[in-house]
Amino acid sequence: MSGTAPAGTSPAGTGPAAAGGAAASQSAKLIGAGSVLELGRALMAIMAPATGTRSTGMVRLQALTGVEVTLPRNHYAFPIIKRDRRPQRLFKVGAGPNLDGSWTITDSPSEILMVSNIGGKRHNLKAGTPIVFDPPIEGLVVSPDPNKPVTTALFTGGDDSEGLGCVADMIMYEQLRFTDLAVDLRRSDLKGFPAVVLTWTDLQSADGVTVPQGERGNRVGTRSTLYKSTYDLTIMVTRESEDHARRHAGLAIIDFISRLLTDRQAVDGICVSNPSGLQILQVFRETAIPQALFQKFYIYHVIVAAELGFEQIDNRTFEDWRRTVFDVVAPQTPALPDQGNFVVVDDMTIEMD
Repeated sequence: MSGTAPAGTSPAGTGPAAAGGAAASQSAKLIGAGSVLELGRALMAIMAPATGTRSTGMVRLQALTGVEVTLPRNHYAFPIIKRDRRPQRLFKVGAGPNLDGSWTITDSPSEILMVSNIGGKRHNLKAGTPIVFDPPIEGLVVSPDPNKPVTTALFTGGDDSEGLGCVADMIMYEQLRFTDLAVDLRRSDLKGFPAVVLTWTDLQSADGVTVPQGERGNRVGTRSTLYKSTYDLTIMVTRESEDHARRHAGLAIIDFISRLLTDRQAVDGICVSNPSGLQILQVFRETAIPQALFQKFYIYHVIVAAELGFEQIDNRTFEDWRRTVFDVVAPQTPALPDQGNFVVVDDMTIEMD
């Protein structure tokens, strides 16, 4: 039976215990959401209580002979259903027995815990459903069929939530075009309404200004800079009922997900915003939509920002230090042509081998 999730509460099974199982009680290392995609997926996990109860399952994995693979916590995967990849049905690795929450996979078959990123019955998978790790994991035994790299065990426990403040589906999509909404909704694999569509909008310097690099307040370490990443949560509500009922549902969803997101810094062992928590920048109703679309949907936006650090990729190469030479400036009297009164000469040479 589906549960009800009023604003400010979480449906059973969507909290940390459901995400990590028995191992979730350990203190797992926070892993910074270092990419726009990973951060967006983490935002969806924070809003998971609005979608229902998460699905969980054990996945059997095996490494190649003589190979040991470390599978990090929160590594994502998605299923292949009827030979179609379904990247909108995200699953991720639960908390493992290692100190950092990871799992060690050897050439002996072992089972790992996985959990759906959000809730809902659609995340219940029958035994044998193939899944694909995203990004791929090197060193694992895979099927000769590229569409079946890993076979799952049974994924169960996922359930929908009902009532005001809950949503039928939640996805991350590049952009919704209101001028051609039907095409985008079909491509997005959105399964029902009310729905939340998460879209990344921009990335700005966390200090909000452009100043010389040495004076910038967003420097947080050597080759590390703090940025503010902004996402647009588009809430779409449609019902076969009067306008007031649709509007009421949309406002309830705004309230629920805003309370879930406000000032959050971590979810499932992922640090989503640091040093400050998530910020709700703006909430507004979409009005610039065609009349035909307005008759079917009420559309709202919640703009949320997270602070995250980017570390420079150091691709420099270095040669061996073979010799050290100390130079001194020596006076010349009288001055030599083209050299003036001073000349740089080698004072000491030290071989470093």
